[in-house]
Amino acid sequence: MKVENCEYPNKLKLADVSPVYKKENPLLTKNYRPVSFLPTVTKIFERIMQNQLNEHINQFLSPILCGYRTGFSTQTALLTLIERWKIMLDKKGYAGAILMDLSKALDKINYELLTAKLHAYGFGKEALKLILSYLKHRKQRVKINTTFGSWVDLICGVPQGSVLGPILFNIFLNDLFLFLNEIQVCNFADDTFCLWSKSFRSCSET
Repeated sequence: MKVENCEYPNKLKLADVSPVYKKENPLLTKNYRPVSFLPTVTKIFERIMQNQLNEHINQFLSPILCGYRTGFSTQTALLTLIERWKIMLDKKGYAGAILMDLSKALDKINYELLTAKLHAYGFGKEALKLILSYLKHRKQRVKINTTFGSWVDLICGVPQGSVLGPILFNIFLNDLFLFLNEIQVCNFADDTFCLWSKSFRSCSET
């Protein structure tokens, strides 16, 4: 079996992508959201891999990451934001935030860099080989009703519509928050909030 040899089956890497209309001009491709459909059986393999990944990586994930995690949600991120603002307003200070949205974030992840980060978190050689095999040599085609486009190779990004994609994205993003000591940050998926607050007293002192 290929998985036992640290190789993810290529037949499970084929995705059909259906464009779903979002808003505004229907003649522009940017106004459609690509929805990816993978073979159903791949969910079984991915769920097993996800459980093993979570068992190891959860101890390293920052509490700032609120997306794609058990016990975290959009509510966690919003409450973090509101509570920090309330604390500063109670001190007669002021607060603000910079809201950032990473465009097409999950589609732009570099495989080698992700593998290097996984290695830094203690994943073994065989695990890294399997994950790299899972990511590479993927293909997708556009499906509109009963019409299919040509297969196109994917050279970066985690698989859309997959079980493993979100957790791999979290791992890729996680170490960014280890270096942000001067500001408070909260993240949900590809949305990041940079929080800034100060009391009037500390302003006058500076």
